[in-house]
Amino acid sequence: MLRNQYGWILQVALVACCVILPYRGAYAFDSRPQREVLHYVANPAPSQDQHLTDMAAPESGKPADVESLLRFISAYRAGRASQREIFKKHLEPLGGEVILEYLEAIYPYCHSQAHPLGSAIYARTKDLGVALSICRRRCTAGCMHGAVREAFKDQTLGEIRGRLQEFCKGKEMLELYKRGNCAHGLGHAIMTTAGYDLDEALKVCAAFPEKPMGYYCATGAYMEYFAEVQDEEARGRSLHFPCASERPYQAACYRYQARRMLKALSGDVEALAKECLALSGSWRLGCFHGLGVAVKFRVLRNPISLGKFCRHGSLDDQFLCIEGVIEKLADYNQDAALLACATLNETHTQVCFSAAKEKMYRLSKPTLPLYTGLRPK
Repeated sequence: MLRNQYGWILQVALVACCVILPYRGAYAFDSRPQREVLHYVANPAPSQDQHLTDMAAPESGKPADVESLLRFISAYRAGRASQREIFKKHLEPLGGEVILEYLEAIYPYCHSQAHPLGSAIYARTKDLGVALSICRRRCTAGCMHGAVREAFKDQTLGEIRGRLQEFCKGKEMLELYKRGNCAHGLGHAIMTTAGYDLDEALKVCAAFPEKPMGYYCATGAYMEYFAEVQDEEARGRSLHFPCASERPYQAACYRYQARRMLKALSGDVEALAKECLALSGSWRLGCFHGLGVAVKFRVLRNPISLGKFCRHGSLDDQFLCIEGVIEKLADYNQDAALLACATLNETHTQVCFSAAKEKMYRLSKPTLPLYTGLRPK
């Protein structure tokens, strides 16, 4: 097991970097990562899916040493180079699995933190199958999404469009990931290749023959857009930018925009609900789905709050809000998601428990037409 094999090295390095060295003035870490590291060292819990940690040693075939790990942690926390370049430099002495262990220790709910690592792993191996065997489902598949983005970066939109049907049906993908998750990863690649042009990227996603795959592709495209350019492009624009447009897949857009809206509204969930209620059709549904995504960690801390946050609007609005909370929350902590569902009334429990059991990227959930087919009435 990777944690058993390298765990003591990682623990020593984390303590040295995050506890001892700050007293020597070498680092200026904030207190939250320090608390997370100390918790990890004191409570080295087993992986949620133990067989996924039963991996090969780093590519060098040698255990990672403390000095190499300390150098990586120092460079990563200093942030003087891009994360992708830092990961790429330290993959040789450490291996991707050890770096993933570090990310999961520092960021218990990691996802986007692993995007550049997946990119770096593919850039080094030039073999998607090898990259996926290292990434597996670590950091809720964030590593895989980065690897797919890197694998397609030199292809044209036309070339990617030509591979939409067959890529997510490949053996190496299907062994580890749901097809919808693969489509999300392709969405990242498509947005990058489109030069962060939303209209061009969404046209390619819409070329998926199956509407649900097009929607999940759009979630990846929007995630990439929001991570890289949205903050700059949104200056001086509407609170709902870029979701208040005629583009398709409003739920995919609000899935990321609602968090920014909530921040702009000083964390006032009721104010965000009022913004959603002022909309109609797929915009309103998408906004409530985004509201759910935005409050998932509040529900993690207080499961009984799920009903309060998702009580607004029509029954469909409430269903999409619940799925926004629960599908991703279950990826992180399925027990907490199930506990939150148990607090709801009978009208909502079936949708909630299905979301908690099946999690993200379902292709056959009954509510999918609400994500893919509606327009304003």
